[in-house]
Amino acid sequence: MQRGKFCIISGFTGAGKSTLIQHLRLHRPDLLFLRSITTRAPRPEELTHPELCSYDFVTEEQFRELITTGQLLEHALVHNAHYYGTRKQPIFDAIAAGQLIYKEMDVAGYEIVEQLLPAKDFFGITLQYDPTEEEIRQRLTNGDRAMEEADVQRRMASIAKEQEVTRRYQYHVESVWHQMPAVITAVEGIIAQEMHEQ
Repeated sequence: MQRGKFCIISGFTGAGKSTLIQHLRLHRPDLLFLRSITTRAPRPEELTHPELCSYDFVTEEQFRELITTGQLLEHALVHNAHYYGTRKQPIFDAIAAGQLIYKEMDVAGYEIVEQLLPAKDFFGITLQYDPTEEEIRQRLTNGDRAMEEADVQRRMASIAKEQEVTRRYQYHVESVWHQMPAVITAVEGIIAQEMHEQ
């Protein structure tokens, strides 16, 4: 049996990651989406449309047990309020079963995967989008989840580091918001290529 693979999808804010992943979840049931886990409460829309929810919800006690038993690929306490993390086992299970499993992750997550898995078992796709500093700042400070200025400064400072890591990704797809169908086609082509070149 052929082995599966873990696909990490990354990109700057506004590169189209959410649109791409929503498309894959709705139109590619043959691919497995890896949910994050969190201790925060579900939002109303996550209860209304659980099929599009990106999280599994657990108690803080359950989350701490996952940490203690080494079941998490990565985890963080966000704003000193809620834990977020990624389970390892679904990745191992999918690879062993010959399936492709995918997740949006930042470059720190990609670096952890580089240490965890052999190169043949994963690949990274970064959606290339080169916004101006003004565009990035505008995206970070607008909307329901607008960041405070101190957080914006930290986020801006991390961009250079992210660019350095994404050079190690196996695939770089040029992403332009109004050309998302072409981006989706390119990503699906990469996935097909990866799953057949074994």
